Amino acid sequence: RRLSPLTGVLTAPDPDVDGHSCEVAARKMIETAQGRADLVGLLAAPCAGDAEARWRGRVLDRWRGQQPEFVLDVYETALSDAEFRPAHDARVSEALGLWLHHGAGEAVRATAQWWHALSVMEQRDRQRPLLRKRLLLTDYLPGIRLAKAVFARTGGRL
Repeated sequence: RRLSPLTGVLTAPDPDVDGHSCEVAARKMIETAQGRADLVGLLAAPCAGDAEARWRGRVLDRWRGQQPEFVLDVYETALSDAEFRPAHDARVSEALGLWLHHGAGEAVRATAQWWHALSVMEQRDRQRPLLRKRLLLTDYLPGIRLAKAVFARTGGRL
């Protein structure tokens, strides 16, 4: 089961699994309404660890140009769900504390990776209006500020 691309989509790809096959499985999920809804919920849920945050962040970052509405659905769900929001806020707060006292360690980079796609979309003139239309996408500044700072400090190597 750990070698299944679907397992990789749900958590993070096992080191012995090609990440591309997991992304292909995720793209197939988007093709149906139920699969899309399920994938939004899965990617919006709080990450169980740094590997999941990195994986999800990379997927969101790759899809932000081709699937901006999907990417915004993920962030909007993450930040408007009563169960998801507190966990995301806590992860950002923890990462900010680590960033200030210890620099860009793995937890900080993984958290910044998860927020990176939204931080880029917020900066792009053609995508910024898409964010403003999302009434439930609120209070995301701490996450994108972390992403921008870590991205700048590490030379883009999240």
